[in-house]
Amino acid sequence: MEMEKRLYEAALEGNVSSLKAIIQEDPLILDRISSTFYQDTPLHIAILRGHLEFARAVLSSNPRLATECDLLGHLPLHVASTKGHIEIIHELVRVSLSSCLARSKDGKLPLHLAISKGVRVEVVRELAQACPESMQSRVDRGDTVLHLCVKYENLDAIQVILEVLNGENDGNNLLNVRNEDGNTILHLAALQRHLEITKYLLAIPGIEPNAMNNNGLTALDLVENSPKDLKGLELLNFLLQSNAIQRSTNTHLSLSASITQPPTTHPRQPRPKKSWKFFFTFNNHNQLQDMREVSKAQSEVEDAMPIATGYERKELEAEPNVILNLSL
Repeated sequence: MEMEKRLYEAALEGNVSSLKAIIQEDPLILDRISSTFYQDTPLHIAILRGHLEFARAVLSSNPRLATECDLLGHLPLHVASTKGHIEIIHELVRVSLSSCLARSKDGKLPLHLAISKGVRVEVVRELAQACPESMQSRVDRGDTVLHLCVKYENLDAIQVILEVLNGENDGNNLLNVRNEDGNTILHLAALQRHLEITKYLLAIPGIEPNAMNNNGLTALDLVENSPKDLKGLELLNFLLQSNAIQRSTNTHLSLSASITQPPTTHPRQPRPKKSWKFFFTFNNHNQLQDMREVSKAQSEVEDAMPIATGYERKELEAEPNVILNLSL
């Protein structure tokens, strides 16, 4: 065990000289190392610390360790992708290209981890170019790598992946792919109110701006029926001014399909759904900025008002000539 302890200490320090001395004393030590007995291999530890030369030395002595998982099911390539160590990624891919398609216990490929952790975009490019097949993989609920990019608001990764896909003549195939909910990446960008990503996607010639999901809703429908905070209103304003995007023709039916109406002899026709376009039509005269200022002023007034205690409310309710306005 003393030899193994020295090996792990060398991995922590990235001490290549110590590694070589240990191997010289015990040529089979790297063959005996396994995450079955240790939580991480020396290669995992060296990668966590970013020790490139140590990782190279380990791979040179025993390439098999590139395919050894830790207790979380992470290969060394998963760890390097999470940390963004592009030089180590290059070495690992050279030794074991199949690691690009290996899934961890939570079903993630190295490319998925690089996108979700927001590491340098060069890491995403390295992994995508090394194994284009990894860009076609799906994750939870049928999401593609582009869905994952939108989920983590990683516009740089979207641009790199589309660039690599276009080099493979496969760019438009992922643009309009639907997940299990029928949502494209444009739907997801609208749901999460990512304005810059939405602008970028609508500028791509191959995008389908009026694609409908499983509920028959377009991206515009989703924004109109989402919480109306400032981000939502800015995105709604942009979409309403866009000539390429429009509402679905069955928005009311789709939104009310799950509501059971009581039977009547003469069922009433559903009233047309109100659109926020009726209330907010922003022009070029800074109306959106005016809205921000009104909202700010209203918040300041509300903050300045005293809050009635429970006892004060009871007194007010008991007074017949006093109307308690609880809507404030």
